[in-house]
Amino acid sequence: MLKTLKKLDAVFEKIVVAVMCLLIVIFAIKHYQMIQAKKAEAEAVRQEEKSLRNIALSYMVAVGYSGERFYQQVTHAPVKLDRWIVDQKMIYFLIPKSKYTRVNVLQMSRNPKTFEFAKYNSEKGGYLLGTRISYLEDFYYFRIPEDDLAIDTKQVFKFPLGNYEYKVSLRELRDLIHNKNLCGEEAGKEFIRDDERGLPNHGPFVAKVGEPSLKRLTAEIISGTDSNEAKAQRLLDFVTEEITYDHELASAYDVQYMQRPNEVLMKGSGTCSGKSILYASLLEQAGVKYRFLYVPEHITVCVTGNFSNYNGLAYKIGGEKCAIAETTVPGFRIGETSTNGNYTVKFTQRPPSEAVTKDGDATISFDE
Repeated sequence: MLKTLKKLDAVFEKIVVAVMCLLIVIFAIKHYQMIQAKKAEAEAVRQEEKSLRNIALSYMVAVGYSGERFYQQVTHAPVKLDRWIVDQKMIYFLIPKSKYTRVNVLQMSRNPKTFEFAKYNSEKGGYLLGTRISYLEDFYYFRIPEDDLAIDTKQVFKFPLGNYEYKVSLRELRDLIHNKNLCGEEAGKEFIRDDERGLPNHGPFVAKVGEPSLKRLTAEIISGTDSNEAKAQRLLDFVTEEITYDHELASAYDVQYMQRPNEVLMKGSGTCSGKSILYASLLEQAGVKYRFLYVPEHITVCVTGNFSNYNGLAYKIGGEKCAIAETTVPGFRIGETSTNGNYTVKFTQRPPSEAVTKDGDATISFDE
């Protein structure tokens, strides 16, 4: 009996040792998995921050689309962006000497030691900084490595527009710039053509229903309205009164550059294309039916609803009555305001269901 008990004790001792070894192995595996998970999480956070920083940098240098207000909110300083030299990984800025303080400049960088200011070069007669030179006496010229630019990836950017304010985060901007929340997955890919020139397809640039930043703005604008006609007019008032016509963008290029709706809001201005795309995007959020009308050298929006036809700009398209809402004429009243524009319709389009613009000749009739 005693021998049997000793054998059992020995077996039990071996089992305990085996279990303890197994527990140590399990603990080691779990600890390793936890470390790897933390590393993966840290890497995901790093990649997310890098992605958002790239969005901020992209819009900072695209001043023609984002406006100066964007990069001034990024930097929190009254600077002017000179340029971003990608192969140098350097961003060059100017700041008025009258507005310069050490604090408002140093806060722009995560590593103030990497700041570099231009020095006067008597031979060049200007302020030399690497390969760049500034001749502006009233400005300090400096540069920062792109990786050291301090960017708050959680910042919400604010753009006052009259009585309203457009608010957008970097994550929302990323979804917009990657066309995730636009009607077309590859905005601007397809073109329609007539005998004279190519016409860009505007439909893919319209924001989808539920795009967060435009949904918030639309709700603010149409607050208190009780009909689709009232919503359409209120939104048009915003676009015609608070968004100026961008003559510089309209005439600066030989080809037509398209603006996303957020870019029109950020800059506070747009061409007929940009203003129409913005208006269509707001109508999408408000649930108001509309169509794009492509007319000679121009695009406009036709809104479905029970509007008057005092100005003779009402149509029937696909059996639905609609009236032109001209985004480039300040104070335009749907159904009432007359214009000298040529509204001979060549194509119509209803985003997002009509991804490719259709010839409108057979589907349009003037509403008598």
